[in-house]
Amino acid sequence: MAASARARLLGSADGTTVGWVSSMLGTAARVLVSNTKKVQAYTVASGIIIEQQQLLLVQNQRRNGSLDWSTPGGVVDPGEEVLHALQREVIEETSVVVDSWSHKLYSVHVDFVGRDMSLHAQVFQASGHTGALHVDDPDDVVVDGRWVSPDLAHSLLDTSPAWVREPLQHCVGQLFGESQVAGKGPGQWTYRVTGTGREFDCELVDFNDGG
Repeated sequence: MAASARARLLGSADGTTVGWVSSMLGTAARVLVSNTKKVQAYTVASGIIIEQQQLLLVQNQRRNGSLDWSTPGGVVDPGEEVLHALQREVIEETSVVVDSWSHKLYSVHVDFVGRDMSLHAQVFQASGHTGALHVDDPDDVVVDGRWVSPDLAHSLLDTSPAWVREPLQHCVGQLFGESQVAGKGPGQWTYRVTGTGREFDCELVDFNDGG
């Protein structure tokens, strides 16, 4: 099931912010219950797939009609292996079958202040794939998919919120750039989001590029 459809099933009243949360490629509900309140901790898996120096991106249509671009991926169900969920979601959204997945390239953690909600995303790179790109999302969230150049990817990702856009643009720059650093560990990004709907502020509070 595609990301924002899962988000709607979780019953959030704010379609815009949750929709953008799910553009990190999935929102898996792992609900933590304390004595006083319920905290929704969403887990996400995202895949970077490259073919002939082009990156696979998908376009997502949100509940309010807005459109944004991201890499494919999706929900990690409670108890499900992250890479198993990623493989399943990529096939659902694009019909592309990945042979295997690399080590984790980077992770993103987002705290939504005042919402009792957080997001943790893990991003992996595909190693080999088969199948032609074909978009037929059963949840009608992913409405388009394209193989794009790094420059076009950078432009399309401007449609996404900072916690999606900045880490992915940085990673694409490293993957396609001339100055790749071998042996680096996974990068880690941490954001804090305040406000509601489209009226929100996103602050990068910590970044480690894995060097």
